[in-house]
Amino acid sequence: DIFCPIFAAIYGLFVGWLGAFLLTVCAWRSLQANFLMKKVVDETWEDKIPRNTAEERRLANNLQHLVMMCGYKEPMEVICQSIDSLAAQSVAHRLIVVIGLEEGTPDVAEKAARSFKRFHVTKHPKQWAGGREIRGKCSNANYTMRAAVTRLEEYGDLDLSCTT
Repeated sequence: DIFCPIFAAIYGLFVGWLGAFLLTVCAWRSLQANFLMKKVVDETWEDKIPRNTAEERRLANNLQHLVMMCGYKEPMEVICQSIDSLAAQSVAHRLIVVIGLEEGTPDVAEKAARSFKRFHVTKHPKQWAGGREIRGKCSNANYTMRAAVTRLEEYGDLDLSCTT
């Protein structure tokens, strides 16, 4: 029967052309995405901050970011990797890093203090809020944020108009 080889040939050509078409479309989309990424890669959020008025320039120049990390039974390697990652950022000089740990956790302050605008490690004392508090990451976060705000107010570094 001659029908089967002819059908197989036509089907093969159709699938081949369809596959080639799909590969071409994927390659074209990939080139478009690559072009857009190269265009955007040099932009930073700092370039997009408005600086038209004196107040906008003041806010842009004093912009700082409060980064809070809390740990509860995390390995020190994970915490140190997170600190290293933050220190490698181009805006590390604008970061106020606060790490909240449980009382009795090894100290990490010496390693990172020089990389950031401010660096604090709080040690959440056991039973800080009385017997009703459960030990864990959430209670560490609560204690850490309260301690960070208090310290930043003491240093005069807490300007809420330019802190994210």
